[in-house]
Amino acid sequence: MGKSRHQFVRDTLYWLSCALSNLIDTGELSEKKLHKDQMLRREDMFGLKEALFHTMLVLAQSGAGENSPMGILRKELRIRELEADLRRVMATPSWTWTRSLREMNRLISGNNSKTASEEYNLSLDEQEEYIQYLRQSIRRILRSRSWKLTRHLRNFQKQIAPKQATEVPLSKRSGLGAKADSHGRNDNGPATARKRRKKSTLGPRYPNQLVVGAIIQNQAPFLKEWLEFHRLVGVERFYIFDNLSNDDYEAVLQPYIDSGIVKLYSWPVEIKTQNDFNDIQCSVYRRIVDLTAESAKWLALLDVDEFLFPTKEDTLIDLLDEYEEFGGLSVNWQMFGTSNCHKIPADRLSIEMLTRCAEKDNEVNLHVKTISRPELIMRVTNPHFAKYVKHAQQVNEERIPMSGSRTSYVSVDQVRINHYWTRDQHFFETQKLPALKNYSAFLTDREIEERLRTFNATEDLSIQRFVPKLRERMFGAELKHHVTIR
Repeated sequence: MGKSRHQFVRDTLYWLSCALSNLIDTGELSEKKLHKDQMLRREDMFGLKEALFHTMLVLAQSGAGENSPMGILRKELRIRELEADLRRVMATPSWTWTRSLREMNRLISGNNSKTASEEYNLSLDEQEEYIQYLRQSIRRILRSRSWKLTRHLRNFQKQIAPKQATEVPLSKRSGLGAKADSHGRNDNGPATARKRRKKSTLGPRYPNQLVVGAIIQNQAPFLKEWLEFHRLVGVERFYIFDNLSNDDYEAVLQPYIDSGIVKLYSWPVEIKTQNDFNDIQCSVYRRIVDLTAESAKWLALLDVDEFLFPTKEDTLIDLLDEYEEFGGLSVNWQMFGTSNCHKIPADRLSIEMLTRCAEKDNEVNLHVKTISRPELIMRVTNPHFAKYVKHAQQVNEERIPMSGSRTSYVSVDQVRINHYWTRDQHFFETQKLPALKNYSAFLTDREIEERLRTFNATEDLSIQRFVPKLRERMFGAELKHHVTIR
């Protein structure tokens, strides 16, 4: 028909609305008749539900600007998330128990400055300023002397929390008696959760400090660079599940398998839609949690187009030592585009060729992937984060408690993920786009073009400091290209 799926749906909805309007004008249809009509079949109701869903989606996507109703709603939701984050931080013992100390310090120093609300003179109508105010308030608490002085208190709470958690009935904590899913896994989480909690209380020593789990499909050309990069930043072992690949991935992985660095498994489940892929990912991730719960201190669940690295430390292990008291550290994306690179040469790295990405604070970068303590994971129902035992918590890099797959603001000062979503132009056109259309992703041609523009908006060289050592690992000591770090 020469139309994208999105355009076809828009046109169909338009003619459907015209037909409905005509029926209403002639009195043949009304809301009351719709409820009372006994002739409507079940299939008709399903069709109406689907039309309603697509209508709402089209309306939302047609008004996505900052001043549109959808843009205003997103700001309001962001404000609510930040307010909730601020309330959680202010409710911690670290802040409430040190209030008297702050008051004494204010009297001694003669600090009669205005309160935060007076200083910024904000109102709810000035949403952007209010969002900035909330962010600054949270950061001010986390950088305060009260927060730093009570670090040992938080560590003590972490040590006694597992003992307290074991007093809660098992049924209330996890519901581990639920039915298994189609893959034979318990849908509510790893079978070894009880053992992991006991092991955490005893302070175990882990054979591996940091491991990575992933599911792959036809990723052979990119595997070696991805593996070597993450080995460079401290990953010790990889748990890789293949999903019906037909390339030479086994030849690439065999040296790593022989050395014990990679554990390879097969997961031959066919993917037809994006929802199928998400379900399969979660099934694989639950299996990886079982495999690593008693052998790894930290587990990162990543895709092969995601490069996780610390922005200041040399390795992730150095960074993660500061987050031991939490169940998971969620890391924001930075979405990268094609960088006007047609095809990456065989003797060049993707991370040195793909240097253009979306603006740091762009909304697409609110998404996270999470580095978790696998012994504390109860369930994995989303590829972006896990659900933990009662005493554990998911935080961002600034230690602000959060939940879900998105943060309320982008923070990549300590750690980040470069997400090479498009890779080069050749890969995008020959593999990424066909896959998107095959999974029936709801993206129009116009939206895809907008993504390409967004993901190529600015240059980012943060990862380039790893390029020289990675080139040595990939190509040996004799480098064909002199690399200059800008």
